[in-house]
Amino acid sequence: MRYLVTARVKQECRQALLKAIENQTLGEGSVHHVAERGLVEDAHDRRRCRDQNGSEPWACGDCDCTSRLEQKLNTTGKSFLESLRSEVAAARRD
Repeated sequence: MRYLVTARVKQECRQALLKAIENQTLGEGSVHHVAERGLVEDAHDRRRCRDQNGSEPWACGDCDCTSRLEQKLNTTGKSFLESLRSEVAAARRD
């Protein structure tokens, strides 16, 4: 199951979050402290998720909901990762 997560990243956690994303270690151990006052929701209806309903285990990797979600997010503002990189770079310059 894919999730859409909305959160505010604490200023002092931004560099560590960027490092975890770039090193592909995000999710190892507990990262719940990185975000505050966030929102987590399913990317789409769980009843239609092939992985969740058991019709195709491990289907999320190339699921059509992932493509649809990515298309939707590409039209709704700027990239989180690009923004995070810019903020971390600006903080390093200061």
